Amino acid sequence: MNFLETNTHLKDKFSVNKKKDEGIYFTPLFITEYICKKSLIYYLRNSHEINSIQQLIFDYQENLDDLNQKLRNLKILDPSCGDGAFIFTMYHILIDIYKRIAKLQNTNYNPNIECEIIINNLYGVDINEENIDSLKKTLENLLNHNSNQISKINNNFKAGNSIISEKEIDIKSFAWKHNFQSIIEKGGFDIIIGNPPWGANIDKFKHYLRDKYGDILKGQFDSFSIFLHFNMKNLLLKNGIIGFALPNELCLLELNKGLRKYLLESKILELINLGFNIFQSVQKPTLIAILKKIEINFCKNHFVKVFARLKKKDKKLLLNNKISLDNIICNNFILRNQSEFLHNISFRFDIFSDRFDIEIKNIIKKNNFKPLKEFFNNGRGIDTNSEGNYIICPKCNLLNPPFGRGHSGRKSFKICRKIDCNYEFKKEMLINYNSIKLISKKDFPIDKFNAPGYIGEDLHKLYFSRQPRAFKYYKDISAINQEEYKKLDFSDIKWGKDHLYNGERILIRKVSTNHNLQVMVYKGFLITNQQIYIFKKRDNIKKMSIYYFLGILASRLIHYYYINEFGDPDKEILPHFTQKALKSLPIPIIDVKDNLYIDIIRNTKKIIQLISKYNLFKNKEKIEKVNTLKKIQEFYNLLDRSIFTLYNLHDEKLRNKIKIRSEKNGFKVI
Repeated sequence: MNFLETNTHLKDKFSVNKKKDEGIYFTPLFITEYICKKSLIYYLRNSHEINSIQQLIFDYQENLDDLNQKLRNLKILDPSCGDGAFIFTMYHILIDIYKRIAKLQNTNYNPNIECEIIINNLYGVDINEENIDSLKKTLENLLNHNSNQISKINNNFKAGNSIISEKEIDIKSFAWKHNFQSIIEKGGFDIIIGNPPWGANIDKFKHYLRDKYGDILKGQFDSFSIFLHFNMKNLLLKNGIIGFALPNELCLLELNKGLRKYLLESKILELINLGFNIFQSVQKPTLIAILKKIEINFCKNHFVKVFARLKKKDKKLLLNNKISLDNIICNNFILRNQSEFLHNISFRFDIFSDRFDIEIKNIIKKNNFKPLKEFFNNGRGIDTNSEGNYIICPKCNLLNPPFGRGHSGRKSFKICRKIDCNYEFKKEMLINYNSIKLISKKDFPIDKFNAPGYIGEDLHKLYFSRQPRAFKYYKDISAINQEEYKKLDFSDIKWGKDHLYNGERILIRKVSTNHNLQVMVYKGFLITNQQIYIFKKRDNIKKMSIYYFLGILASRLIHYYYINEFGDPDKEILPHFTQKALKSLPIPIIDVKDNLYIDIIRNTKKIIQLISKYNLFKNKEKIEKVNTLKKIQEFYNLLDRSIFTLYNLHDEKLRNKIKIRSEKNGFKVI
């Protein structure tokens, strides 16, 4: 069975890209090939100039016996091997190298080496015993059912939970020191490769994992982060290489801050972002990360190979096996100094920034502008969904949130959130439970609703799409005047911060469209749900107009800056803005008598007026709409000129390039 046949066999056996219960997907051949080849090259090469198998063998041409010996000693692990895609890919690559060596040495290729590769070089673990059994059967076929060797396969490929070693935590626990004693005692595996589980259901182990890896795991952590940290720390030999296919949220999400900090202690060799739609039915963008476990000296420059944007035409060719990933990357990567990541906020790997972007960010940062958080108090609205829907506990009357979506939506039951109540809600009985809605679709005021409010979908860039909705706001229980509500327990609802619901403030929508910051000012009492962030001025800027800050936040420059500092420009569906990132945005403070200050406020207010006028036009009034849109664009250009000047970006070529890039990344004036 040859290289392509083996992988095709696996695809047929386990339906293409089918998600397993453990969060594993069938890995495309171009990814397994790239990771296996690159990991081998990085481990075996003697020079930084070597980037291909051919160059590697050529480098050893004077000492091929040395390369032969290094190959025979290799210990290569896939810790979540599944059906064996990486195992078989590495198997065929090693055979190819041995054949090339034999040819250069003018000797006959010895097919017995294929057996040695399986028995001496390759190791795999998977939580699914069926996967391991299937993998062993395929390996037996490759060994031609050699009974003397088949028994040894059991020593290399085993079933168990790779990240849990205690039997009392998981019956499928896997004790690495016991199962691979000689390898672990020598320091670990030379090379670790694979596609660890993304989004696996690890709820029952979360407390255990958080206790064990609390410095790395924060918030709603993903299974891939545990695999990467555990394998790097506990299973990889010093100077060894690890190559994983991961979601690119490793680079950007705040909850991976601790993991990134740990990874920066070693050499990051490659960060290859492939974006969305690499795995069918997976809504996360794919990243290839290759690292070397060697302590890094930041006094010396170490450069990371970064590839961030896979063009649509190249992706199509790649998925149809018409081009190799290596060929795409070789002419389109950039080198980033690893120390740059160390100095980023939350150690972010800002892989979407090239030299130009870094130059612009450095110009802005050198001004030492204070962050937004210095001038605003902030928070979120009521921690509830768009309807404010709650189910009432029949036993204690506590309002409980509904069954969730995603992983939490899979649960068939849930326990009442009240500490001394053990009532069990069953999803199949949901229609029978009494419920209450805190948010109406109707405008405020209406009967039985006591406050005006907005949810995320009501807020857009520099306008609201409707009048405030009717909310039920009962943080103060004495405000309840309906008899049927007085018996209910509202104590578990997170109502937000009272002082943020009144006065002049900036509202920012958490979930955006095309990375456009949906931001607007509101004056007077107003409630929001959790999908809206609330920013209220501190006393230190009391005399400054809130429209000055609104103009900055709605500008092209801030759109451009935010994406390059915190975002993934390829994420067109539901890109999230985070409060932490927004609070860190650099904000210049100037004299209120400065003409620049006055211009920013005037142009921001004019744009708001024009957008309001634009939204009143009906479809029949096309000419008026077009003319108004032109005026909006004119005033936006004036606003942007002022903002560029404010941030000391005076060069016209730089300004135009920023405009082009911001629009390419989805910026729209309306």
